[in-house]
Amino acid sequence: MVDIAPVHVGSPEHSPRHRADAPDSSLRVTGRTAVAARFLLAGLRIALGGTFLWTALDRLAGFGRGAETADSWLTAPLAAGIGIALVLGIGMRIAATCGAVLAVLMGTSVLPAATNPFVGDHLLLAAVLILLALLNAGATLGFGRRWAATRLVRRNRWLI
Repeated sequence: MVDIAPVHVGSPEHSPRHRADAPDSSLRVTGRTAVAARFLLAGLRIALGGTFLWTALDRLAGFGRGAETADSWLTAPLAAGIGIALVLGIGMRIAATCGAVLAVLMGTSVLPAATNPFVGDHLLLAAVLILLALLNAGATLGFGRRWAATRLVRRNRWLI
């Protein structure tokens, strides 16, 4: 797991002796790199949220750019919910799980992949969504911290 939290001076991780004695197997990202990583993840989260929102709007309004199937309205509310959660940075675990399941199901519906025989775009989308939830990407440029501090979410941690 990538630790993007700052390392405090005086902590064992900060001492050169500690680093020489035991090689650290985890990746530590600190300082400007950590800030850049958090903002990059937030930008990626917002962009993916916008993509899900556009998909929902397209399916509901029928602009003709997305799939025009009879069940388009069914995936539109799901995509809208995922998109809103991603843009706002709230409910990241639920949004990432639902988005990843939706992406995997859509990706497996067109097997074998015509464009890439190794990894389809939908599988990469699923992995990125899970990564965003694991790295708490909703806390930067989003309402993730406020959401986590609400009484409802403190009682039901799965809502993070």
